[in-house]
Amino acid sequence: MALFIGLNVAGCSGAGDTNSDTNSDTNSDATYREPVRDSPRLEAPVYRDPVLETPQDPVWREFWLPVVNSERERSPSVQLVDEFVAPRPGMAIGDIGAGGGFYSFRYARLIGETGVVHAVDVDRRMTRKISYEATSRGVDNVRAIHVALGDLGLAPASVDVVMFNDIGAFSTCHPELNPGYFQQAAEALRPGGRMLVLNGYAAVQRPGERECRILSPEELIALSRDRFTVMAQRELQKGGGWSAYAVLFQRSP
Repeated sequence: MALFIGLNVAGCSGAGDTNSDTNSDTNSDATYREPVRDSPRLEAPVYRDPVLETPQDPVWREFWLPVVNSERERSPSVQLVDEFVAPRPGMAIGDIGAGGGFYSFRYARLIGETGVVHAVDVDRRMTRKISYEATSRGVDNVRAIHVALGDLGLAPASVDVVMFNDIGAFSTCHPELNPGYFQQAAEALRPGGRMLVLNGYAAVQRPGERECRILSPEELIALSRDRFTVMAQRELQKGGGWSAYAVLFQRSP
């Protein structure tokens, strides 16, 4: 499972400030993160599939990138995310670490033209991929937003749900960012808004960095107490050296 293609990813330098289809990212590192000078940045329409420009490893390309993915749809974690997000017409959703846009487009269909999905990622290959999919499919309610590490890219009181879905946010890799995620999420949520965090919490290590780990659900909940209350908590898997959990929060009044 690729935990760190999302907010917490290792980065390397990339091209500057263009956000058009003419900027071809050629780095094939699966943890590529292009820096942004102005964060957040809404992607312009992209007319050529970025996957053709930046080949990925087979698992990433075949499982994580496709917008339509019947294998992934059968996953218990997807069913749980659907239950916790509970998309309905007119909702606004912040999909943090949106990747190839699987959830963004899944929920865009359900919230309809009166709703909006803010598809946020630090990896510009991903935001360009989402922009391409939205353009080629004629989807008008998905906005691809490229951000710097630690920035959720959401305006105050702009969304009903913020989801951190299996992206490795809330970890000991960048502990200084964890309080900011809660603060930004709380500010972005409308009254009564919810935040979903689904994480695997095996130990992880990235090239050139010390070994770190995802926060346990207990640590996550303790960190959230100033701004959120817990609505639900589920354990998804235990054993085999890997575990996963989901916690649904509600913004405190």
